[in-house]
Amino acid sequence: MKTLGLFDTLTGVLFAWLWVLSLAYLMPREGSSKLLYCVLVIAMLFMWGILYHY
Repeated sequence: MKTLGLFDTLTGVLFAWLWVLSLAYLMPREGSSKLLYCVLVIAMLFMWGILYHY
């Protein structure tokens, strides 16, 4: 699986950017939603880390 590591990482980064951009576009620009935005981003990164670690 080491040969697919770079491709998987690039694909994960691409999907992460699309996810973040879609969240930033859909969420209102309010102070209260920024905390939820940060939590969602951290949770997404954590899930990606678990998926690529195992």
